[in-house]
This record gives sequence, structure tokens and C-alpha cells, in this order.
Amino acid sequence: MNRQKNVAEIRRLLQEKKEAFPKLCRFLVSKGVTPALAEKITVDYIGSAQEVGALPKILATYINTGKELTFEKKRTLAFVGPTGVGKSITIKKIAHHHRNRRVQIVSNSSEIREGFDLTLIDTEGCNYYQEKRVDAIGELLSDIPDVEVHLTLSATTKDVDLYGAIHQFSPLRPTHLIFTKLDETLTLGSLMNVCAKCHLPIRYVAYGYPLPGELELADGAKIVKKMLADLNQPEFQRLRSL
Repeated sequence: MNRQKNVAEIRRLLQEKKEAFPKLCRFLVSKGVTPALAEKITVDYIGSAQEVGALPKILATYINTGKELTFEKKRTLAFVGPTGVGKSITIKKIAHHHRNRRVQIVSNSSEIREGFDLTLIDTEGCNYYQEKRVDAIGELLSDIPDVEVHLTLSATTKDVDLYGAIHQFSPLRPTHLIFTKLDETLTLGSLMNVCAKCHLPIRYVAYGYPLPGELELADGAKIVKKMLADLNQPEFQRLRSL
């Protein structure tokens, strides 16, 4: 008798998993996750114990984040990226974020002065599909010792162009990504897609325009929480149906 009950329970659980698979896939795709990655995440979830809170934890593992800056030595960060991503204002937010340190913002190597803990180099935004523009930025940074290049991208950009930017700026050897405008999109799955493609960690994420504005050290759990919360209200559902 107990064996029959166990078999029936196993069949019920298997059926629930079978029904959950397409629903979860569709849900993740609605959040901007690519179908292939949504299917992989769903397989992970279906294979898990599915305890309360399992999905956010699984999703967070797909977002590669970087560590906060430390200052055992002086740091020089150069910020590169496409035009219009909010790079310059994000640099100001980073300066405010590290306001307990001596910070300078410059646009080229000749402006760099001694005595600062953190130097932030604001390069000119460019059309990254014009390789000469990217090469010019590379020449600007080539004579700066120990420079750490951060590629700044907008969360509102289409996936194909995010991949294009990462590829085109790769000769500059960026060490981290920064994503801006997280408050201007309803589909943050693109951050997950980028992490799956390029393996560069996201160091900071930025929200909004006002200074000092919202800038945070990237946290996979927080990004996932926002991703899951957005697009569920009736008004957003109506937008999706347009």
C-alpha cells in the first residue's frame, strides 16, 4: 500500500515538473532571458528541490559580479563605452560612492596628478562599430600604467548590440562591466545573457540621472529581485500585449 502511494506521489511530482517547464521558460523569456538560457535555468530549477526561494537563488548564480574596489595601492580606472549610455554621469556617481577617498576625474593622461587614491578617466563615447574610434581610445590609454578598463553599457540596449560592444571593445582588455539605466527597462534578463556570453564580471549598476543618484556594487540577488518584480503589474502586462 505504501509502495502504491509512493509511486502515485512520484508520478504527481513528475507531472507538476512537466507542467512547470514551459511556464517557467515563458516567464523567463518575458523577462528578457534568451530562450536557450531560459531552458537551461528551467532545467536547473526542475532538478532542484524547488524549496521556497530556490528560483531567485538559481537565477543569481547566472549573474557574474565583481568585488568592491580596495585601496592597498592607488587605482586608475578608465571608462569606455558607446555614446549615450550615461558614462560621464556614472563616473561622477562612482566618485561620490568613494567620496571618503581622494578622487580625481580626468579625460586624458596629461591631466593625471599625483596624490590621489583613485583616478577615474572619462573617455569619449564612440560608435564602437567604427574600429578606428576604438583604436584611438586604446592609444590614449596605452601609456597609462596599471589602468583598469571598465566597459560601460546601458541595460536598455538590445542584446545583439551589447554583444557587439563587448566584442568591439575587447582589444582594450576591459576587466569589468558597468550597467546603467536599470530603472529604464522592464527586461533585465539581458544582464544574465551577457554574463553567460562574455564572462566579464559586473562591478557596478546605476539607476536614474540625479546626482549623487543611485549607484550600487553589483549584487546578483538584488538584480534578480528587481527582474522578478518588474513586468508583473497589470499596466506592464498591458504594455507587453501591444
